[in-house]
This record gives sequence, C-alpha cells and structure tokens, in this order.
Amino acid sequence: MPHSSKGETATFKENAEDRIHARLEFLYGSEETEKIQSRFREIIQSHVQERPLSQADSRIWNEQTVILITYGDMVQRPGVPDLYALQQFLDRYLRDTLETIHILPFFPYSSDDGFAVLDFRTVNPALGDWNDIYDLGEKYTMMFDLVLNHVSSHSLWFNDFVNDVPPANNYFLEASEKTNTALVVRPRSTPVLTPITTPGGIKLVWTTFSEDQIDLNYANPLVLLEILDILLMYVRMGARMLRLDAIPYLWKESGTSCIHLPQTHAIIKLLRDVLSIAAPDVILVAECNVPHQENISYFGESDEAHMVYNFSLPPLLLHAIYFGTTTVLSQWADTCLDTPKGCVLLNFIASHDGIGVRPLEGFVDDDQFKELISAMRARGGFVSMRRQADGSTSPYEINIALIDAVNDAIGSRGKWQNARFLCIHGAMLALRGIPAFYFHSLMGTENDYYGVEHSERTRSINRRRWDWSELTGLLNDPSTCYHQIFYAMNQLIHVRRQQAAFHPEAGQLVIHSDPRLFVVLRFDRDTDQFILAIHNFSAEVVHFKREALPEMLLSVESWQSLLGQETYRNDSLDIAVDPYAILWLSHQSNISKS
Repeated sequence: MPHSSKGETATFKENAEDRIHARLEFLYGSEETEKIQSRFREIIQSHVQERPLSQADSRIWNEQTVILITYGDMVQRPGVPDLYALQQFLDRYLRDTLETIHILPFFPYSSDDGFAVLDFRTVNPALGDWNDIYDLGEKYTMMFDLVLNHVSSHSLWFNDFVNDVPPANNYFLEASEKTNTALVVRPRSTPVLTPITTPGGIKLVWTTFSEDQIDLNYANPLVLLEILDILLMYVRMGARMLRLDAIPYLWKESGTSCIHLPQTHAIIKLLRDVLSIAAPDVILVAECNVPHQENISYFGESDEAHMVYNFSLPPLLLHAIYFGTTTVLSQWADTCLDTPKGCVLLNFIASHDGIGVRPLEGFVDDDQFKELISAMRARGGFVSMRRQADGSTSPYEINIALIDAVNDAIGSRGKWQNARFLCIHGAMLALRGIPAFYFHSLMGTENDYYGVEHSERTRSINRRRWDWSELTGLLNDPSTCYHQIFYAMNQLIHVRRQQAAFHPEAGQLVIHSDPRLFVVLRFDRDTDQFILAIHNFSAEVVHFKREALPEMLLSVESWQSLLGQETYRNDSLDIAVDPYAILWLSHQSNISKS
C-alpha cells in the first residue's frame, strides 16, 4: 500500500472527522453533538501526540498470523508475577509458533474471571502491572479486551451512581416498572433488570449478563467519551487488536429487542473512524455470539469491525465430529465464509467461554440438536440457558473442555479422542480467516470439576490455571497425552504458517465428495499454489478419488504431502484417508517446508 501524500492524508482526516460528526448527530442530535465534539477532538489529538502516527499498511495480516487466547494467570509460578510467568512459558514453548497474544481482561474485577471490571485503566496487581503488559508487547502482537457493555457493581463508577455523584450518576441505565423488556434478546436466563438500594430509594438497573455486571448507558455521550479515552489509552499501552466484548447488546431502548440496534452499529463505525485518524494500524474485533448472518453484520460495509469471531464454526465442527458427517459443515462453509474486502473471520473452536449453540439455528434439525446437547452432558459438560422473548428458556452454550467434548467414549479416554481433537483443529486451520487457539486447546486440558466447585460457575470447567512445574513436566514427557497433542498441534500450525495458499484472504473452494470428508481447496493467485486439505471426520477409512476434483485441478500433475513425505499422482488419484486423518496436499512445484 503506497503512503499517502500530505494532501491526501489531510483529506482522509477531514473525511473521517465529517463521518464522526454525522455519527454523533445520529446518536445524540445536533445540539448535544456541538457540546461534545470538541472533547472528542481533544481526546484524539492527545493520543496522536503521545503515540507517533503509524501506517495502516502495517496492519495487514498474512498466513503467519495465529492468535493465542489466554488469561494472564493461566500459568502460575511461585515468586514471579503471573504475566511474567506467562511470558516465560510463551518464550520457551511457543515463540516460533505464534505471534499474537490475546490476554483476556487483565484488570481488577469482582466476578466472571475479569469481565466484571472494577477499573479499566489499571492492571490487576495479582497479575503484574503495565510494565509486564508492555514487555509482552515488545515480543508479541497484543490483543486487549475492551469490556464496553458493562462494569462491576463494585466499581467506583457504579458507587458514584448509587450515591448520585456526577458525572457517573448518569452512567448507567435506570429503568422503571414501565420499562418494556418483553422483546429483549439476551444470552442469560437471569432477570434483565436488577433492583439496587440507594440513599434515594430502590432503583432498577439494566443487567444483561449478571447482577454484578451493570450495563452502561450509551445514550449519555459522556459514557462514550470515557470509553473512547480508555480505548486510545489501550492503544498507547501496546494494543494492536481490540476485542469489543458483547458488542451486540450495547444500546438499549424500551420496547425493542435491545440487540443489534442501529445505534450499536453507529458506535462501532465511530470507533473505527477514530482509529483511522489516531491509530490506523489497530484492528477492531467484534465478539458476537449470535447466528451467522447477524454475526457478520458487524463487518458493516467494511466500515465496522476488521475481524469478527466465527461463532458458527465451533458448534458446526462439534456437530460434524460427533455425527461423523460433514454435510452441514460443508454446506455452511460453501456459502458463508465470504467477507467484505479488508475484513476476515477469526476462526476458533474453544475459548474461555463455552461452545455457543445459537449459531446452529437454521443449520441443524431439532432432533440432532437435542442429541448433541444430551451427548455433551453425558461427557461431563454443562449447558447454560438463555431466556427467550416468550419467557421460555433454551440452550445458549455448552460448558465443557474441548478434549472431552470430542471424546468418542463416555467415562474414559476413547480410542480416537486425540485424533478427533486434532482433526477438527486441522479443519479450522485450513479455512479462510485467522486461526485462534485457546490456551487449553494446545495441550488438551480436560474438564476442571474442581474449578466449577470452587467458583460455583459452570464456565470454570474450561478455565483451569496450571502450575508451572506440573504443566512443563507434562509437556516434557513424551508419554503424556498433553505432550502428544501439544507437539502435534505445533506441527500443524508451523506447516500452515509456511503456505501462501493459507493466507487469511486466499481463495477457497469447498469440494463435496464423500460426506465423511471435509475437503477444502485453498489457492494463492500470486504464487499459483494450490492446497487440497482433506479431513476425515469418521472412524472409517474413506477414499478420496480424482473424480471429486474440480476441473481447475485436472491438469495438476502431482500432489506433495505437507505433513509427510508422500507424493500422489493426479491422473490416478485414489487416496485412502485413515480415520480422523488430516491430509494437506500441495501442488508439487509450490512446496515450502523449510
């Protein structure tokens, strides 16, 4: 991307400022916009002065971009801050495997393992301090969480609200008995309005997620100013990606669904415009655990999030590996993975939360859905519910460690458990988009029932904290499942990062052959590399034959395995794909295995 001249840069800045003005008017009206726009400019200008303006072209992702999702205290080592212990672990085991680290909220908090934030501007002293975050940012690309929907009920902001102290006395959504919540769409079954006691009497406040997570009032422009200042502070402290947590629920209006409202989209566009002026290299990542078409609406017209979490992928992969058929997965991948120019999906299977099942809506019939939910309970998982508009409840997410979710047995480690686990990750790595791995997915950590009992939260089943000595001992012992999964996963990631055809925006074609196989063709037009990625989702040997190839591949002479030494002639192609095997085959003249 060529650098702009001063004149072009000035015009771009003026256009962005015009867009910001228009979005503020849409949100708050002309009169209020005139009051606050100068403060907007001051916040942006202050940031630009403190952080040298960077070039947008340094933001571009490539096939080497792989993200790790982790808590700051996932590895604990006596005598050192948790963030430093995490850095030591990354440097020792993952320095050459991935380069982007998403540290889940590392701020002081009161509940939900960080997502009920007490102070957005402070690092939790139990983890370390800003110097530890900065040191990580010297070696890795950093993603921070911007938990912008709510704050802790124990925060200073909410304390000021309770005691009617300005300006935070108007930072939260106060409701009345007349507030109409009948149509509200939520990810929880708890009450949407929570009564709190104040010196002035009982008040009802909006609590989308829990009574300890009080929703902010974005109808008050001062709230948006606070969040803007926090966002730009995070950029100054090293954030190159910003995860917009629970973004669909940001704006509330009585009598509406309170999800995906136009004002929410306008706020994301506004944040994007601000970054285009102050930090064009910084990426916005939308976190929206909703059905696919709703999810990708957060790309806007390439003017909202740069990246969106691919929430449909985890339950579809789980469905495919459980039933041994990829028909639904292939149909979805065939039609749903196109993104606007300059935008990509963030592909993942597991995270600190559970496996959301709302994205299965419209793809899986009721009988299979119920069977999948039952099977996950049988494998030791829990199911979190959400309340629907009619007052009934329905499954929202499965809380289970991924290695247990893919087990082919109940009550003990199955014969194919590790192979199934690797198979679905191979499929994820082969797809268009940027792959992200939750810390526990790298070594196959099992269900943590102690964590559930200790925290009294079902999500804790997949949030275990590791002792340094125990974890490194397991990873260093070749006889353990942790070692076997960790190094097999590392090999897949290493190979993937070396192939131009695995660029997040490279071409993709789903090949429909045997329903037990998930087959994706990836191709890079600059290098003419083709990769045929074949994944067997069944416990049977399945043949992939030349007849399944599209016409564009018939002239290829041979294929070379990227994960082994095999070479396959194209004119007589008939590959016996072992149970749960991963085959990545590249056009022979375009191999890169160094």
